[in-house]
Parts: sequence; C-alpha cells; structure tokens
Amino acid sequence: MSSSISDLQRIYGLPLVGRPKISLKDFFDADWGTQKHWHSISGYSYHIGHGEVSWSSKKQQIIALSTVESEYIAQAHAAKEALWLHTFIAEPCGDDAQPLNINCDN
Repeated sequence: MSSSISDLQRIYGLPLVGRPKISLKDFFDADWGTQKHWHSISGYSYHIGHGEVSWSSKKQQIIALSTVESEYIAQAHAAKEALWLHTFIAEPCGDDAQPLNINCDN
C-alpha cells in the first residue's frame, strides 16, 4: 500500500500543497566506548519541520579504537537511514525532495 500526499498531511499535519519541498533535518552523535563493555553508543534523529520522524540509539556492534572511528560508524548508520527516508519522501512528492545535510558535532 503506497502513501499519498493526503495521508502524509493527515498523519504528520504537514501543509502539503501541490508538489512541496520537504526539508529533512538530521542530527547524530556517538559516545566513545567509556562504558564498562567498551562499545560506543550511537544515536541519530531525523526531523521534518518541528516533528521527529525517525530516531535510533543503540550500542555499536564493534569496539571503536578512537572517538573519530566511533563518530564515523555513527555517521554511516545515520546515512543509511537518510537514504531510506529520502527515498520514502521522494516517492509521494516526486523527485523534488531536498538534498540532506547530515549534522554532527565533530
């Protein structure tokens, strides 16, 4: 079952008229392995307007040897979600979905 623009407007309260430009915002972070188990914690959050549409927070499966590596792993997981969300948004809105900037703290 495919989502229509009216479904998105009804569910998320988005003011969608015609072929809108939807702006997806992304934030992610990682906490390097200072915990007892030495695995880093990754997290990301995606927003459309002021509403959060996707988020994740979980322990990384591998042990990162530095904060840079931990952030890189977190960014890779956030980028995979960004590609899926971009495709999901572009389907009902046409190919006019805006490019996504991934925001990180490093």
